[in-house]
Amino acid sequence: MKYRLAFAWILRLAFVALLTISGIGKFFDGREASQFLIALANSHPLVKKWSVHFIIGLSVIEIVLACSLLAQRSVRIGLTILSGILVLFSAALTVILVRDVPIDNCGCFGSLGGEISVEIALIKNLILLVAVIGCYLLLVSKPRPCITIPSTKS
Repeated sequence: MKYRLAFAWILRLAFVALLTISGIGKFFDGREASQFLIALANSHPLVKKWSVHFIIGLSVIEIVLACSLLAQRSVRIGLTILSGILVLFSAALTVILVRDVPIDNCGCFGSLGGEISVEIALIKNLILLVAVIGCYLLLVSKPRPCITIPSTKS
C-alpha cells in the first residue's frame, strides 16, 4: 500500500515538473511552439495571427494543470486532462510526421527544452501517456487483502 502511493506521488511530481518547465518555457519564449502550430495549420492567416496568444494560453493551462496534480482532490481530473492533452499533442505530431512537414523542433518546452525532434517528442508523449495511465490506476486501484488458507491439520 505504501509503495503504491509513494510511486504514484513520484509520478505526479514528475508530471508537475514537466508541465511547469513546459509552461514556463513556452510562456517566456514560445516561438518554436508557435511555428509548429502554424506549420500544423498550413500557414492559415488566422492561426498566424493568434498562434502566440494560443501558446501563452496553453502555457498557463499547463501550469494550472501542474498545480491541480499537487492537490489530492483534483488529481484524478488532472490526470484525465493530462492524458487528453497528451493524446491531442500526439495526434498533432503524427499529422506533422505523415505530412512530412520540415520542422526541426516541436517547441514542447519552449526556451527551456532545447531542440527536440518531432519523432522524439512523439515517443516522449507516448511514454508519458503510459505513465499517466499507470499513475491513475495506482490511485484508483485498491490493494487486495492477503488471503490465508487455513490448515486442515488438527
